[in-house]
This record gives sequence, structure tokens and C-alpha cells, in this order.
Amino acid sequence: MVHGGGSCSGGGGGGSSVYSYGSGTDCDCDDWIDVLLCLGLCCGCKGKNHVHRIFRIWTWIFIFAFISSMSVAFGGFGPTNVPASPSDMIPITRGLHFSFCEGVAIDTTIPISTYLLPSSTLASTKANYSINQTALVGVDRYEYWGFYLLSGSTIELHVCGDNRGDMYIIQGEGHFGSWKEDNYDTWTYIKTVKTRPCFRNQDATKLQYNITSTDEYYFVLTNHNHWPLSARITFMLNRTVYDLKHSTRICNNSKHCHIDFSEENKSKTIIVYVPESDDFDFNIKTACLRRTEVFIYIFMVIPLVMGFLATGYFVCIRCRANLLAKSTGQQNSRALTSFPPSRGYRTIRNDVRLEPSAPPSGNISADPPSYNEATKRSTITGLFS
Repeated sequence: MVHGGGSCSGGGGGGSSVYSYGSGTDCDCDDWIDVLLCLGLCCGCKGKNHVHRIFRIWTWIFIFAFISSMSVAFGGFGPTNVPASPSDMIPITRGLHFSFCEGVAIDTTIPISTYLLPSSTLASTKANYSINQTALVGVDRYEYWGFYLLSGSTIELHVCGDNRGDMYIIQGEGHFGSWKEDNYDTWTYIKTVKTRPCFRNQDATKLQYNITSTDEYYFVLTNHNHWPLSARITFMLNRTVYDLKHSTRICNNSKHCHIDFSEENKSKTIIVYVPESDDFDFNIKTACLRRTEVFIYIFMVIPLVMGFLATGYFVCIRCRANLLAKSTGQQNSRALTSFPPSRGYRTIRNDVRLEPSAPPSGNISADPPSYNEATKRSTITGLFS
């Protein structure tokens, strides 16, 4: 359902609504995945040794694969609440994709009809609906109703209350979230009118708007008075609808519906039609029937391949470092031992004393030369030298 309330200019909202229309936070799942990937790369490249680095990389790959798989399985393709109101004819696209889902299960609290359309063709005729609502809006609070309206539709509101109020028309979930943060921000709404007190339906405040683009539209009644506001609201819808002539009706007035994404159906659009009613108190939930093999390939096989590649890279670096260290050691060893071989040299011990060899026996004289002979020899030697 698309119905709820909240405090004026104070955020909040959706007190009666199961579906949340908050503007969200600035950091989503994709941001956290990027942060984890960056941390994994930074921490994986640092370590005491290669074994420590490999262990870190495998740890971060496991963490990244686990968190990303959980985010995709239960976030992007998890159970989804569909914001729908009475008489809505709305396409089901959120949380579904043929590549990740083999089908979709639709569960509701009221009977609805589900169709498969080969193309989103709009019908040439329109359908008229009238929905009556009552509201009791407290001081400085608001109450809202939402409808999914196709381009070309027209809506007219009749508001009859016991006091003055303000009625806003807001287009889109994002603008509505911003409006809840600041009710006076003029760019968040497309039209507003002050409602006057009335005691008869003929005196009701009327507000009409022509829909120029397909979207979710919110109609908000606020009370800035010092006492509560009780009002009756009538929504008169002249709706543009989808052309169902060439459609396939999968479920008719059913609370549970199952659709297979076969090759024939993967290009078709799922359309849910909510019957006309004055009751906004219902829920529509969709669940992607996941393709197990796709999740195993993306979040198990690919991380394993990345881990083995990183392991091989570090092992290769380690082997190259060992070869380089071994080659450098051999070169240094050759430089230190590049002397002539030690053979041909004889080591003489200190305790061995070699006696001088005697001259040849032919040159030995019996007596030493006389003084005159020695003097002559010395003189002759000096002349020739």
C-alpha cells in the first residue's frame, strides 16, 4: 500500500505504511563493496613475507565474495515490497533480472491479477475510478496517499474538512523523501492548494491535475493548525491503462502467483492489476527465484580464479627472487676465489732448515788465495766493470 503519515517538517513518515519512502543514506552497498575491495588490495600487498601476503589476499577475497553475494542475493535481488494502491496497474521490475532470476513469486494480502505483456502499449480508452477516504490529521502532522499513474491520466481531488489544511501533489519517491525533510521546499512538490472548511460535499475544495509522465504520485494533506483536522477525501481517477489485448494472464484474482522467466517470457513485461477498492491496507511482495548456477559462477568460481592467479603471481615472484639470489651468490664466490691454482707451490715448514748446496767440486781450491792474488782479481774485475 502507499498510505501513511508523519510529522510536518520533521522527516519520519510512513507510520501507517509498510513501504518505506525515506530518501536513504549517502553510502549504499556499492560504496561499501568499493571500500572493501580497496582495503583488500592495499592490505594484501603488504606482509612480512609472500606466504603472509597470500594468506591476506585469500582472506579478503573470501570477505569480498561473501559480502557482495549477500548484498546481491538479499539486497538487489531480495524480497521487495511493491508500492501499489487500489486501481493501480503497475509493472513489476524492481529486484528482478532475467540473468539472476529464473522466475518471480508474487504474494499479496488481497486477490490481484497478473499479466505478461509483449510490449508496454497503452490502451486508447481510459478507465474511471472513484476512491473515498477519511483522515484525522493531528497537529503539525500529515497524511498521504499514493497512486501509480500512467502518462495521460487525470486525477481530481475533493477535500472536505472541518478546518483549513494544505494539500500537496508530489511526483516521485525521491521528491517525496525530500519533502518530508522540509515541507516548505518549493521544488519538492508540483502543486499545492489550501483547503477550506466545509460542511457539505458541494463546498469541498477541488484540485485537478493532468499527468504528463508515468510515475508514482503522492497526495499529502497537512495540518498546521493548533487543533486536529478531520477530512473526507474523494479521489476521482480517469486512468490511462495498458492494452491487454495481446497479453497473457498468468494469475486471475489470486493471492499467490508464480511466473517463470523462460526464453519466451524474458522480454515481456509483468503487469500487476490491483482491483478498485477503498481499502489501502494491503501488501504486495515479490521474490526473485535465483539462478543458483549464476551465483556460484560469479561469487565462487571467479573469486577462486582471482585467488589462484594472485597466488601464482606471488609464487613466481618468490621463485625469481630465489634464482636471482642464487646467481648473485655464485658470482661473488667466483670473484673471491679467482687466484692461480695452488699446485706447483711447496709449503716449507718453519722447523725445516735447508742447508746451502756446495759449489761444484771442480771449482773448489784446496787453499784460499793469497793477498796479492785477491788484489789482482779485484783490480781486473773493476776495470771490466
